[in-house]
Amino acid sequence: MIALLAAVYLAQAPDLAADKRLDATVSYVTSGEALSQALNGISKSGAISLSVAHPFDEDIVALRLSKVSLRDFMTRLSSKLKLSWRATDQGYSLYQTAERAKMAEKELDFER
Repeated sequence: MIALLAAVYLAQAPDLAADKRLDATVSYVTSGEALSQALNGISKSGAISLSVAHPFDEDIVALRLSKVSLRDFMTRLSSKLKLSWRATDQGYSLYQTAERAKMAEKELDFER
């Protein structure tokens, strides 16, 4: 029973609205760098650690943030990249859910 509850808990997206650390605002500008580097830079200016799972860590992004709350940034980024956030011991990490991976595979099959 405990294992089942743990699996359900881990499968749920974190409640970004409830995390007061995400009220912190950040400013960050890059014209093109790896997503992992950008998130590391944003983490240094904010109150929380942000990371991204492989293979998305080397995706090149251009960002222009000016006094944006971490919550708004995280919500917009995950929506744009079609990725999800999961809570970690240090903060949050972007990853692709199994459901989204299946959808992406279907999109690739359709394009062929």
